[in-house]
Amino acid sequence: MCGYFFLFRFVDSSKEYKPDTKIIFDIPTAIAFFATDPAETKSTVGEKVRALVKAWNKAYEKKMNVSFFRFVLSLSHTHR
Repeated sequence: MCGYFFLFRFVDSSKEYKPDTKIIFDIPTAIAFFATDPAETKSTVGEKVRALVKAWNKAYEKKMNVSFFRFVLSLSHTHR
């Protein structure tokens, strides 16, 4: 699978400046993480994100809370 990778992207649309986080996986790792049990993966990631948002909001409670997040997944190929 030379030249292929899996991009996992998080965009915080609740902010005016839209923080953007990207994680690149090699294909075997992405398959192991996402394809083995997609429902369990989605549940686990969702729980972790909700816990992180709750902790963040508690730490910065005097500021506006994060209230929205969206997952955008892409499979890309690098051209050589």
